[in-house]
Amino acid sequence: MSTQELINTCMLRFHDKMQFRNRSYFRLPSIPWMVIVFSSFGIMAPSLVFAPHMVPLQYFGPVGPLYRFLIRTNTWNAVMVSALLLHASEAIYSWYLCRRKGIEGLARVKWFVSTAVFGGASLYELHRYNPVANEAD
Repeated sequence: MSTQELINTCMLRFHDKMQFRNRSYFRLPSIPWMVIVFSSFGIMAPSLVFAPHMVPLQYFGPVGPLYRFLIRTNTWNAVMVSALLLHASEAIYSWYLCRRKGIEGLARVKWFVSTAVFGGASLYELHRYNPVANEAD
């Protein structure tokens, strides 16, 4: 193998590993994370806030007494407000991070909404994206 062929082979391998800047990059979190977040934040939390007497806490194992304690002491509402504030701050940070990574337009709005809904799972996917400036930029 000649030196030029070796250089070309190495460059192709390096090129395959690079992620070029994609202004419309968007990726949802993995399915298990979406199911966990949706079931806990979308189904369980509202039922514990608005109709705690209808939730069968005896089937929740060791988490049941914890939920019962949080509901009796009215701490559950504070937990929910804290979670909402945390998701809102993560969404604002994702907007800033998109701007820093060169993601624009509708993709930035998608990241904002996805992070507001799925929180850290979506923010993790955005952090993993590492754009490399394209030669055309």
